[in-house]
Amino acid sequence: MEVYLPIIFLLIFFSYFDLVNLKQNQKWAFLGIIFILLVFQDGFRWETGTDWVPYKNYFVQGAGYVRQRFECGYEFLNNIVYSVSQNYSVFLIFHAVIIYSLFLKSINDYTKYPLITALCFYCTFIGYMGSNRQLIALALCIFAFRYIVSREIWKFLFFVIVASLFHLSAVPFFIAYFLNRRIPRYVYVIAFIAAFMFIPIIVDLSNRILSALPGHSLILERLRIRTIAAANEKEIINPILNVIFGLIKRIIIFLAVYFNLTKLKEKVPSVKLMLNIYFISILIYIMFNNNVQTFVGRGGLYFGSLFEIFLLPSLIYIFRKKSMGRLTIFTVIVILMVMNAFRSITVDLFTPYKGLYINTGYSRKMW
Repeated sequence: MEVYLPIIFLLIFFSYFDLVNLKQNQKWAFLGIIFILLVFQDGFRWETGTDWVPYKNYFVQGAGYVRQRFECGYEFLNNIVYSVSQNYSVFLIFHAVIIYSLFLKSINDYTKYPLITALCFYCTFIGYMGSNRQLIALALCIFAFRYIVSREIWKFLFFVIVASLFHLSAVPFFIAYFLNRRIPRYVYVIAFIAAFMFIPIIVDLSNRILSALPGHSLILERLRIRTIAAANEKEIINPILNVIFGLIKRIIIFLAVYFNLTKLKEKVPSVKLMLNIYFISILIYIMFNNNVQTFVGRGGLYFGSLFEIFLLPSLIYIFRKKSMGRLTIFTVIVILMVMNAFRSITVDLFTPYKGLYINTGYSRKMW
């Protein structure tokens, strides 16, 4: 916690300056500091984070290591860095520079509250540190969001295709391009109700598809291992309560933004599009949760968490400047984000943080 807590407190301190009249170049300076901290944290870690063993083993054994195969984009990136240096930390630093450059650039471009959004980003995605392929795919997809807004479909498709070359879970994000439109209220209601009705069909269809896939027994085994790992990480404390809390949280965020769209669109022109995309995450959560958990945990990130970090800070615009309302929303966001972060990092894969120069003697069981 000696690494995570100082960063969280520093981000909270920085984020407060979004509520005052801070100049853009000053915000860029804060974002620059955040970028350096995140690159150091991610790039200099060792045996910390998810999926450490397969990614490290693949890299250190170089291009000829074929027992584990990944998407061609990730393999290409590994091979390029490996040709320059066989040091895995060099790869991690290079990887961190890519993902945090894309994320922070997007955060600065999409919101006038980049420091609060950066806090939300860190606390939401810290638990995915080590998900190398997925993080690159997410970073590319959020960067591609600008091309949905500008309706440049070929540029959007290019970035999503590249993202899918790093993690196939990015493929469904193609749907996001067609959500840049007005959706009537009754469509939301019908889709929400239908999602509950389709649960039995989804379960049956998912089982049929998995059974028909080549190597389906291996896929099922990997899903079983991920479920056990989640339980070991205390992510599944009480499945029913966890599902209910997750759904209620998503609905509250959606409704809070939806019923204040008129105010919010003046300050955040793309908020309606973000809300439409976020609604897809609610449908995914309802239909697939506890049925195809990997799809919720992985695929749902592109529609849910990736835009939740923008929607939450946008609620501050509902209230006048220097009002208690803004301070209250800000405080609620901080509390929620701290809870998110602690839920993610208070597991053995993350705590204590082990790096090249810190806690080097700590022995951690890696999966």
